[in-house]
Amino acid sequence: RDYPNFFVSPTLEVRESSVHGLGVFAVERIGAHTLIEACPVILYHQDVNDILNEYLGVRTTLMDYPFAWRGKISAFSLGYGGIYNHSTEDPNATWTCNYENESLDFYTRREILPGEEICTRYLPKSMCDNLWFDDPSMSPVPLMGDR
Repeated sequence: RDYPNFFVSPTLEVRESSVHGLGVFAVERIGAHTLIEACPVILYHQDVNDILNEYLGVRTTLMDYPFAWRGKISAFSLGYGGIYNHSTEDPNATWTCNYENESLDFYTRREILPGEEICTRYLPKSMCDNLWFDDPSMSPVPLMGDR
């Protein structure tokens, strides 16, 4: 199937989320492994984050939204890319950097039903202990000695 370089599927809508603030939801059934959005990006060097934080003296909300690109480059997603909420345990979508198109491409991982919120995993699962927010989808795992 041919897609324009940048697009948002008409099967998506943004509305309030029980996970956090706003979220992206399916308005109709979406098949597994379907490209649902190709978001244009604004690319910038990661040092900008440090400079902003140092200048302002605090970690800003802007630091919650960059995606890792390649090298020391980060990407701010346009479109719905910054609105998808996180799920550590059961993300139903995933994203990938499209270096040729300079976009973030979002795909479903499984079938998504109408009304279902579309969530991605922000970091590899092995790094989700380092999230900067509480993740209600994570089940607590007992540490050694906590049994």
